[in-house]
Amino acid sequence: MPSNRQARLARLYAATALACVLACVVPKPAFAQDVGDMATSVPSGSQMLLAADTLVYNNDNQTVTAVGGVQIDYGGNRLVAQRVEYNRNTKRMVASGNVEVVNSDGTKINSEHID
Repeated sequence: MPSNRQARLARLYAATALACVLACVVPKPAFAQDVGDMATSVPSGSQMLLAADTLVYNNDNQTVTAVGGVQIDYGGNRLVAQRVEYNRNTKRMVASGNVEVVNSDGTKINSEHID
């Protein structure tokens, strides 16, 4: 079982990593849906709330994975998915499973997969 310090570090890494998805979300279009570039400006000093059933930080692969009822709120934006994985090496984030992104202006994107 990870120590309290490791758990806090994992949450910090996850929070930092997952903030990227809301700072600049570029979803893959679903069927005829034209979603375009959903880049979003987030005010400095914004706090992020990350909730998930499970949060796993993999030191070997440099990945942070949130699984089960994932919800990320940041700067008035929200991402909901069943799974979100962030690779610290590649700076790549993938959300999958009933993904919904709601930008601060109310724009909604629904997809099974956002990369």
